[in-house]
Amino acid sequence: MSARDRIQDMIRTDRGDMNVYSQPEVRDALDAYRAEVIAELEERPATEADDTPDFFQPGHTYIKGQDGYKAPEQTWTFSCVAVSDHPREGAGRRAFGFMRQGIGSWDSSAIREGEYDRGWADVTEGGGRRG
Repeated sequence: MSARDRIQDMIRTDRGDMNVYSQPEVRDALDAYRAEVIAELEERPATEADDTPDFFQPGHTYIKGQDGYKAPEQTWTFSCVAVSDHPREGAGRRAFGFMRQGIGSWDSSAIREGEYDRGWADVTEGGGRRG
């Protein structure tokens, strides 16, 4: 009998005879149920919540350097258009798009894979914010 079934048997759901269980019996049943639920969760495949991107995503916009206190000219904005592997073996991925500093003009840019974890935050509407 599973822990879930045991708890369901302990809970009175009709108007028939009533069983009374001691606190240790109820505590043991709940502990067993908790362990069963945790084991079920550990067996589940990764969910979308675990699918945090590990690199820039096409169609997303990112900022770097904005902490709420810096002047706009001290921040960078990058709009990612495409991502591709560098043709040289072992060189990693590159994100291609357009970048500007502060409110300056946009210039085409390619960003290396190692740059992603250096403070870039996704500011795309609905894209989540990381940083």
